Order: sequence, then C-alpha cells, then structure tokens
Amino acid sequence: MGGRPVVRTVALLTCLAFFVAGGLLVYRGLQEEPPAPTPTPDQEFSISLDEALEVDREAADLPIEIPQGVDLGPYVNTEPVTVPAAPGAGGGAGGGSGEGTGGAGESNPPNHLYIPSIYVSAPVVPQGVTSSNEMSLPADLRQVGLLDTTSPLGADEGSTLVAGHVTQQGNHGALYFLGRLRPGASVTTVDAAGEHTTWAVTSVRNYRKTSLPAEIFADSGTRMLTLVTCGGPIIRTSDGRWTHTDNIVVIARPVP
Repeated sequence: MGGRPVVRTVALLTCLAFFVAGGLLVYRGLQEEPPAPTPTPDQEFSISLDEALEVDREAADLPIEIPQGVDLGPYVNTEPVTVPAAPGAGGGAGGGSGEGTGGAGESNPPNHLYIPSIYVSAPVVPQGVTSSNEMSLPADLRQVGLLDTTSPLGADEGSTLVAGHVTQQGNHGALYFLGRLRPGASVTTVDAAGEHTTWAVTSVRNYRKTSLPAEIFADSGTRMLTLVTCGGPIIRTSDGRWTHTDNIVVIARPVP
C-alpha cells in the first residue's frame, strides 16, 4: 500500500473484516436473536469503466423498489434522493427525482455520499483503526466512515474506502441496500472542498471477510471508490457474537 509494510495491509484486512460486521463491543453481539439478513446482491459482476459507461445509465439509476409495508427503521432513507448541483453547474449532478434528502433546494454539504438508486444520502466521516486493529465506524447509522489510511475523497489515485453498518443492535444502516446496485449505477461524492466527483459502478462482489482484495486498501495506483458493508450468512462466534461471514464490496470508477 504505497510503500507501507505488508503487515499493515494484513492488519487492515483483518480489522475491516471484523469491525464492518458491527462488532464495536462484544456485548453488542450477546443478544438472543441474530441480526436480520442482508439483502444479497441481485447480481455479482465486474466490468470495465468503458463497459459501465455503455450500459443504459438512466435505467441503472432508477430507484430500487422497496416492498410496501416493510419497516426499515429510522436510519435507512426511503425518500427519493437528488444530488445537489456542483458549484458552477447549471443543473443536478446526478440521478434521482423528487424532493427527497439531498434535494437541490438544500445546502451542498461537503464530505457526503449520494447513491440515488438505493436512496443513500449520507455524511462521510473519517474513521481510524483502534488499538485492537479494528476499523471504527460512526455511531450514527445514517453516516458512513472513510478509512483514513486510504485515499481521501479528493485524491487523484488509490482507493477511497467507505464503510457502513448494514445492521447494528437490530437497526438497519445507511448502506442496507448496497448489494442491490446495478452495473453503471451513478455514485456522487462531495469532498471537503465541496468538489463533486461522479463515479460509475463497475463491480459488486461478495467476499469472505478473510479474503478481501488488497487493492481496496491501496492509497496509490488506480483511482477507485470502494463501498463496503456486511453480507452473507449470519453465524454465532465462539464468544457469543452474531456476525456476518462476508462483506459486500462495491467498486466504482470516476467518470471522465
């Protein structure tokens, strides 16, 4: 990772694999009922940026259908998301419609993630690694965390790794529908300076937490945005915690 020792990469692989499961403290997993299953990816794919740009982007950005009567809790946005216009732009910077979260009439907040097709409008907050080599995540499930050992939102190279809870203590998090993203779907990030970057989704994969690809932690090389949450079967560990066995990993590339 940009000259850092290999052991550091391995440590980060381990910390993300553990903590994105939602295990800040062991007692949080000592509940009688397991967490609700995560929506599995509609399809796993890995395509080039050129291929992503050739798909029907308008169709890829259509909001997914949420079954009526399903209570997703207070932290999962279900209102249409409109990406605010970039500074100096004449119109919206992304897909979606309506007066939902992140609408054009609202402020244009820095450090923000927008994914209209899955109703995501989430503040991005920096997160580090704890003394026990665990990636910390925001306590507010409406937020997502940026691993500060990876590239910042405004970088020119490397991976920006943004992770969020899928469930925690019975509540669903902002990235609950991450696995439902389609090839070519639009993602927009706003960095600390208020600069917008539009990305196209090129990969949705389900990985065992012990087999996460090293490239998602790289702070140099090919520019990409990596979005991570939990997925796969739910098991109970020997110390009594409920945990997902897998991570859903989405990779998006910047649109020229």
